[in-house]
Amino acid sequence: MSRDLKSIAKHALSKVGYGLGPILAGGPETTLSRSAFLEHQRLAGDTTSEPKTSMVLGRPMQIFNGAAFCRLVDEIWCREIYRFETDREAPRVLDCGANIGVASIYFKKLYPKARVTAFEADARVHAALVANLQSFDMADVEAVRRAVWVDESELTFSSDPASTTGRIGGDTPLDSQAAATSTVQGVRLADYLNEPIDMLKMDIEGAETDVLLDCRDLLSNVKAAFVEYHSSADGDQRLDEVLALLREAGFRIDLEKEGAVTRHPLIQAPARRGFDLAVNIFARR
Repeated sequence: MSRDLKSIAKHALSKVGYGLGPILAGGPETTLSRSAFLEHQRLAGDTTSEPKTSMVLGRPMQIFNGAAFCRLVDEIWCREIYRFETDREAPRVLDCGANIGVASIYFKKLYPKARVTAFEADARVHAALVANLQSFDMADVEAVRRAVWVDESELTFSSDPASTTGRIGGDTPLDSQAAATSTVQGVRLADYLNEPIDMLKMDIEGAETDVLLDCRDLLSNVKAAFVEYHSSADGDQRLDEVLALLREAGFRIDLEKEGAVTRHPLIQAPARRGFDLAVNIFARR
């Protein structure tokens, strides 16, 4: 790269922290401003669950586990794995498993008039989600504190404060010894699919197969989708059901292994957060 081009790129990338996303594809070292990158490096080694504030995305954000936050920034803001195209000025987006709001904020920066509904069941994480949306002047995002499910029943919800993840049910072990269970209200995702959906993002820690099957007759309303598939280490693997369902709905599929590559996968696949398989599914028309 020439010196002039490097200068232009450096100036452009310095605006990324609160812009539409990275100007150049790549990692945080090429897509974040220098100050944001240095903070990113510091946070990447933090696995504590104490609340803290980050300026990596250009405005104050409430975060917990720094390493988990950095992984979200890497995937969503640097790689832009959730980027989608639409002709609509106000696209409809459903963020299922919104966590602290990194994806919802990205969607609103990508399409400022997007109508976003963000579902997050964990009370502590939901409070951070609301605060972060307010920090970015995105109070129009609907933040729903419910667990995405197949009905509106009361559900047992397991939370892991160390990773800010949680899941329906308490049978599958979480990594953290500090994991706790609570009761949350379910919300039926199918009730939200009776209109055109430009982007459906789903990271609901093992509930995705049942939820998608319940939405079978409405997936034709979805233009693009991201699903993080999980299989419980002590249950059936149902990836084939999810892929068949998406194919039946007319999607083209791309797959990506989520997380670190497994060493010696033919001998024993280690369970992480109680799952022995996690796959990112990208579904497009």
